[in-house]
Amino acid sequence: MHVAMRRFWLRPGSFDEFERLSRERIWPNAESAGLRIRALLRAQEAHPHPDAPAEAEMAVLFTQYVDRAHLRATRSPSDDWRGPERLRRRNWDSIQERQALCYASDATHMERCPVSVGEPRWSYGGWQPSTASNMPDHAPHPTVDGVVPDESGGLIVLRRFWIERGGFAEFERLSVDYIWPAIEALGARIIGLYRAETPHPHPSVEGECDMVVLMTHYTGHPHWLSTRAGQDSWRGPDAVRQHMLAGTRPRHAMTLATEATFTSPCRVPIGGPFFVFQHDQD
Repeated sequence: MHVAMRRFWLRPGSFDEFERLSRERIWPNAESAGLRIRALLRAQEAHPHPDAPAEAEMAVLFTQYVDRAHLRATRSPSDDWRGPERLRRRNWDSIQERQALCYASDATHMERCPVSVGEPRWSYGGWQPSTASNMPDHAPHPTVDGVVPDESGGLIVLRRFWIERGGFAEFERLSVDYIWPAIEALGARIIGLYRAETPHPHPSVEGECDMVVLMTHYTGHPHWLSTRAGQDSWRGPDAVRQHMLAGTRPRHAMTLATEATFTSPCRVPIGGPFFVFQHDQD
């Protein structure tokens, strides 16, 4: 599986039009070529970009492909395009119109790693599957195929970690064994863990490194704060906090830099395909 994460820096007030063009005119053609739109997220605050002003908005799009060859086959400007010519022309015209709303964009190409998805796997009582009776007062939102459905809302925290080269297996182990049980016991949901093929540069990181992207779902900002084991806002039992800290401390030691993006999930078609070549009409 190949996953592309694209970040777009948009002109102020243009997010709704960006989403409309994507939903109505670009994604139908793209899903006809077999890719899957997995999530469109709207950042609460845009990260700085040298080609975008401070007032820019930011959108984050996750798209899934079979592999790199499949990705190239869905690029309408590419000679590798495998769909009908009329879809190529229509898709490219719409992409150019959407691009006019953007100051800048970048792409991260990633593989998805096996993680906890869907129903909670742990509770306070011996890390058994949680139930409504033993969950804290943060009611979790359900997920579908690892992606939060459009009606669930809430807060998606997208974190990028620059870690020591070759350290991914240990980073994942510490997360699975120590950190995720604790935050899922508090009602959070791990949506996806991704390993980037090529890390984006970070001003505080020199030399070779790996980059990891983690998506976690919360009901809101107070819920996120309640899962921070090192903060006074922690809401869980002390034993759970200590178990979590046993993983966060060594994981932090191998992390060279990290960056969080707080986003809201948007109303997008998820879980298709919604369009196929023979049913697509002009």
